[in-house]
Amino acid sequence: MSHQQRKKSNRQFEDSDLLLDDSDSDIEEISPKRPSEKLERTQRSQKIATQSKKGDLTPEETNLLVNDIMRKVLAYQVSKKLLTRDDISKTVFAKYKISPRNTFKSCMEEASNRLKKQFGFELKEIKSGNSGKSVYILLDGIQDIEEPKTYTVEGMTNSMIIQQSITFIILSLTMLNGEAIFQEVLVQHLRTLDICSVPEQPSLEFFIDKVLTKQGYLRRIIIQNDNGSKTIKYSLGVRTYAELGKDMLYSKIAQIHGEELGESERSMFKKETERFLTENYDEVEDANLLDNDETI
Repeated sequence: MSHQQRKKSNRQFEDSDLLLDDSDSDIEEISPKRPSEKLERTQRSQKIATQSKKGDLTPEETNLLVNDIMRKVLAYQVSKKLLTRDDISKTVFAKYKISPRNTFKSCMEEASNRLKKQFGFELKEIKSGNSGKSVYILLDGIQDIEEPKTYTVEGMTNSMIIQQSITFIILSLTMLNGEAIFQEVLVQHLRTLDICSVPEQPSLEFFIDKVLTKQGYLRRIIIQNDNGSKTIKYSLGVRTYAELGKDMLYSKIAQIHGEELGESERSMFKKETERFLTENYDEVEDANLLDNDETI
């Protein structure tokens, strides 16, 4: 075979599709290595950052930004952490190196619409009356005041079910105590009910003071006493009002006692819940308050 014929044959061999029938072969088919997902996201971030300097984002780039916001919201929902505007701005928007000033509202609205359409979730924004800061909470569907939400235990572990039950008891005790209760009184009530620990938690006190306050079910208040000591008090938190509302808590408590709430009571509780969510909520975890009337 001439040199020219061998060269032509090699070209034909190189250009052919190297598909192997591996039914009776130990040869592993090797495909080109794809870029890692992390690298692809970094490249997309750089592209959007470049585009943002030139002008408005394209629909494709906005779509990537909204998807990242949705991931952030869902990740926070798993641990039930309170998501703030700063959290989103300093992570998602900072990653793409763009200012949230002109795009934050539209991107959050689009993320909210997609979460509702794809998962049935409602992304609720609650603004603080004092600071004007926003807290975002993901709710499992839009709740009806006439049909209080019933939680499902499908897919939950036994520990999760017990934690949820203890949480409801804690919130009920706080509600019946005038929507606020001292730490020692709450723990004493729970121990009377033979609730001395919580599954997968270091202690009952830790679950109340660290977990439920971080999740927003309770709000911790630190009272400075005249003698220099401090007393811890808990009130119902923003997540309790957003997810449950006073009407549901009272309804469930009434059902346990074989009673039902009247229409006037439901209407009153609904108005009080709406007022709380729109007027004066401060999301700061520890509020240092001077209350001379409070005693241990």
